[in-house]
This record gives sequence, C-alpha cells and structure tokens, in this order.
Amino acid sequence: MLLTFVKDTFGTALPTAVKKPFDVAEAIENKISGLVAAGAFVPLIAMIFTSAGGDDSALYGDAGPWP
Repeated sequence: MLLTFVKDTFGTALPTAVKKPFDVAEAIENKISGLVAAGAFVPLIAMIFTSAGGDDSALYGDAGPWP
C-alpha cells in the first residue's frame, strides 16, 4: 500500500520506467485484496442462502416431472 501511495503522490514527477513496477505492484495488491474479500464474502452469502432456502419444492411445484 505504501508503494501505491508513493506512486500516486510522486507519479507525475517520476519517469515511466520507475512507475511501471509500481503499477505491477498495485495490480497484484488489487488481486490479493479481491481474493481476501471474496474469501470473506462468499461463505457469508452461501450461509444466508442456505439458511433462507429451506424447502425448494415450492419453486418446482408447477414445473411438472423432470424428464
């Protein structure tokens, strides 16, 4: 996160060759934070849908028999 701050703060004064490694580090940081957020969010949503789901027969009652 510190690298991103430095890049954003001094980005206009730094040459492109110096900014590119910071861009790569920022992209990796974004990917990691996305994985962490998904790891916290997906189980929570799965738990909510599982507990609210109950009996699915009402969903398929009018559909008739499965082929």
